[in-house]
Amino acid sequence: MKKSGLVLKSVMMLGLLALTANLAVAEERQEDHDALRLMLKTGAEALNTRNIEGLRPILNDPFFITAIDQKTFTDLGQFKSYYEQFFTGDKAPLKSITFNPVAGIKTTFIAENAGICYGTSGDTYVFKNGQSKQMNTKWTATVVKTPGGWKLA
Repeated sequence: MKKSGLVLKSVMMLGLLALTANLAVAEERQEDHDALRLMLKTGAEALNTRNIEGLRPILNDPFFITAIDQKTFTDLGQFKSYYEQFFTGDKAPLKSITFNPVAGIKTTFIAENAGICYGTSGDTYVFKNGQSKQMNTKWTATVVKTPGGWKLA
């Protein structure tokens, strides 16, 4: 066998091994991806129903939430007060918000127990005066795997 043929077969074999290893890792992490998609759904449902306490099971300690106006929260009680101000009180402008987040990618795992992901959301704001507005937004998330499962960090 010629030397170039042997080199080509060796390169092809290495490529096949790498592909097989990557497929095994991808299949191995599918359970993690499924858990993370469920977490996305849980978070959206909590926000859409104004059940901010419903976020607690999916939040790490510590966590960081950055709102659309760039205010950052590390305390769920403070975030709840902030969120509720848009719906309650004399000057509250909103009747409801519906978030529809969609992941743009599968989570990129940066460590065995940590990942990052991003996506978009088509959000609908219904105002107390009867008007509604659609806003397309982008989001990012850092997630960590704890003994209690995946959490937003």
